[in-house]
Amino acid sequence: MGLLADDKDFIDAIIESSDLTLGNQLRRLFVTLLLMNTMSRPDEVWNKTWKLLSDDILYQKRKEFVLPGINLLFLGNL
Repeated sequence: MGLLADDKDFIDAIIESSDLTLGNQLRRLFVTLLLMNTMSRPDEVWNKTWKLLSDDILYQKRKEFVLPGINLLFLGNL
């Protein structure tokens, strides 16, 4: 319908939600936004919010594997 010319509203929603929600809830929000199929550039939204969306993953994996010193390698855009 063209009501949202860009994806700034989606980016702002993720950023604002990051102060109030846990990482898995934030990722669910992103998936919900994807499923709504209203983003014009989902890759741009991801690129601007991926640090917020992945913020707790290292902590969760350290806890899951009971390895407090584990580090995960992030290769970025290959």
